[in-house]
Amino acid sequence: MEKEIKKNESQQRFGNKNKKLFKNKADFERVFNLYLQHLRSGFREKTFPECDFRTVEAHILGLKDGDLFQAELDKAKRECELLYEKIGYDLIVGEKMGNAGVYQFIMKNKFNWKDKTEIETNSTEKITISFVD
Repeated sequence: MEKEIKKNESQQRFGNKNKKLFKNKADFERVFNLYLQHLRSGFREKTFPECDFRTVEAHILGLKDGDLFQAELDKAKRECELLYEKIGYDLIVGEKMGNAGVYQFIMKNKFNWKDKTEIETNSTEKITISFVD
């Protein structure tokens, strides 16, 4: 019989207790640079193997120069999305062969791209929506 993992046990095993992973700032910077490389390679935050990505991102908040690390992290996330946009562009212009449906599926799941926007309201009043380019 498989043992059920309780939430607090799971947090102890996988949660931000990994903060102890960073022995000093140099050690954090080593892991941080691996995290940036992971993102820039197009991989998801959740698949970073060194530690939970939330551990790295939470640690940034406690640093005096955390804004510099945050700026670098934001840039790496943009570069990750740009990597996938370039793949899509190359598919469109025929420079790469691939399955457009698979690409669209990846973008929807990885970057929350949507085909349409749905707005729900309970209002009985007339609503006007304007779109601006």
